[in-house]
Order: sequence, then C-alpha cells, then structure tokens
Amino acid sequence: MRWVDEEGLDAYVRERLAQWDELRRRVGFTDLLGRILHWRRLGSLRQRIAAIGPRSRQLPEFGELELTFLLNPDWVEPIDRYLRVLHADLARRRLLPLYSHFEGQLARDAVPRLAELNLYGAVAGVLPVEAFPRIGVGNRRSDMAVQVEGRTVYIEVTVLQASRATMEELAAMRRLGLSYMSGSGRADADVGRLLGKVAHELGQVAPGQANMIVVLQDHPEAPFDEWYVQATNDGLSGDFEAMDPTHRDSLQHLDSIVLCGRRHVRAVCVNATAASTAALTLTQRRALVQAFRLPDVMMR
Repeated sequence: MRWVDEEGLDAYVRERLAQWDELRRRVGFTDLLGRILHWRRLGSLRQRIAAIGPRSRQLPEFGELELTFLLNPDWVEPIDRYLRVLHADLARRRLLPLYSHFEGQLARDAVPRLAELNLYGAVAGVLPVEAFPRIGVGNRRSDMAVQVEGRTVYIEVTVLQASRATMEELAAMRRLGLSYMSGSGRADADVGRLLGKVAHELGQVAPGQANMIVVLQDHPEAPFDEWYVQATNDGLSGDFEAMDPTHRDSLQHLDSIVLCGRRHVRAVCVNATAASTAALTLTQRRALVQAFRLPDVMMR
C-alpha cells in the first residue's frame, strides 16, 4: 500500500480549484483568449482537478495551455492583449486565415506558440512589426518582420523547451505520494538541442534579407551559460555548415543569433560571415535587442 498525504492532497485540490475559479473569471473578460480557453476546455480541466483523490493512480495530464494560465492567471490579460494586436495586424493585411491557424496551433502546442507571441507582443510595443510575412516565392513565411532604422529584419523564434509547469506539478504530486506521467515533462535544454533548433531555423531564413534567430529558453535549472554561447559562436564559425552543407547559403543571410532567458538577453552572437545585404549596423542590432528585453516570458 503506497503512502499518500491525504490532508496535503485535499489542500492541493482546494488550491487548484480556487485557481480554476480565478482563471474562469479572468478568461470571461477576454476578447480572444476565451475563444481558445472556451467553457468546454475549462470545464474539462475542472473535472480533472476535482477527480484527484487518494485512489488516484497518477495525476491526470493537464494540457500545457490550461496549466500555464491555471498557475499564472495574471498572464491572461496581457496574452489576450497580444492576441488582439496580432489579430488586428493580420486583419489589416487581410490575412485572418493565418490568425485562425495560429489560434489552432496555440491550442495544440502552447509553449512554442507562446514564445512567438511573447516576442511579437514585446516588439509590437516598440517597433513597427508584421507577423508571418511571406519570404521568397511560394508559401513560406517568417515568424515576423521588424522595421528598424530603415531596414526590414526577418526574425525566426524558437524555444529551448522544458515545461516548467509540468516539472512543478511533478514535484508537487511527488510530495503528495502520487506519480505523474507526461509526454512533455522531460527537460531537453542542452547544447546539442540548442544547435539542432538553430540549424532547423536556418532553413527558414529569408534569402537576400537581414535575418535574426531568437532562442527563448525557460529551463529554471539550466540557464544559458558560456557553454551555450560558445557553442552558438562555434556554429556560426562552421559547425552548422558541418551539420548540413546546405546551411552554407543560409548562413550568409543571417545577421545574428540572440539567446534570451526569462527576463534578459543572455548573448547576441553575431555572424561575422554575413553578406552585406544581411549584416545590420551596431545601432540597428542594438535597437532590436532592446525590444527583446521582456519583463517576463509568459510561457511555462
């Protein structure tokens, strides 16, 4: 018979149900986030919380989007505001199907979409920006294009994903004597993963333009340190090309790679081999990096 802290478990459920009440109240005041966190989704979340008890074999797996806002209800309003800015941007350009597509992606795969939305919302408050601009021929699109001192810079955003929300719930349930099974709870914040992420984004750069790749990282126990910075600089010096020879052409269109933590820019790794059409001036790059200084990255 396994041990379960029933008193602690009851307190846990009461706390989560109180947080659910607050989340439902805040979502009720939103314009667009409520379309994603709709009543059926929130109702299912409450049922899963209420069903947790001493006989539970494991904690029900919560969706990342629901768990993000359950634990951080103060993020509801600013994320809804960012969604309104994104919606207005795409409506003005008659691209609302792209908004619907993004909305669906956010509902299914919250962390990378929240990473993009955080950066887009931060930049939109400082510099002219367009979401999902077309690049080259065909249907390829960048995450965003920013105007800075007369230059258009195409930005790709990726996240070194390690679900803090899942990790926190895992720790909480272990303290209560329950197990937790999740497909997304394994932290993958390591240098090899970083290089793989950046190498993938190199395939998305806009040819003949200035491009920047921003890596957001949210692992509480493995912040970007000098190893990540050195590995990124080594990649720009030839490792990315060694991984895939097709990156040779992509690299000439890349100005820099920016490594961002939760509340600060850790490093700006400049590509010394960038073509003149891709290289930014120091003041242009600095203006962009200033726009990336997020008060907090609203993703977990």
